[in-house]
Amino acid sequence: MSTTAPPVKEQWDDDGGSQLKGLAVSRAVDQLDEEDRLILGFLGASLLSLWDDLPASEQQKLLNSQAIKGAFDKAEIKTRIKRLEEHFKLGK
Repeated sequence: MSTTAPPVKEQWDDDGGSQLKGLAVSRAVDQLDEEDRLILGFLGASLLSLWDDLPASEQQKLLNSQAIKGAFDKAEIKTRIKRLEEHFKLGK
């Protein structure tokens, strides 16, 4: 019996691990305001810088297209960005 886990790419093919570009396109990120895209780009780069430190279960959650489907709603993105901006204001 093998105790080694399958490589991450194979493990997540159905959850979007090998389909990142398709997920971004299917969520119509290009339809967002330029300012919102810049903020999402910053957050994405921040996530990438921390990716290797995240537990595999959290990495999988982040790539699960069904779990994040609602997060790509334009109104929901604006609401979440506003909450993030409020967090920064409170922290200063």
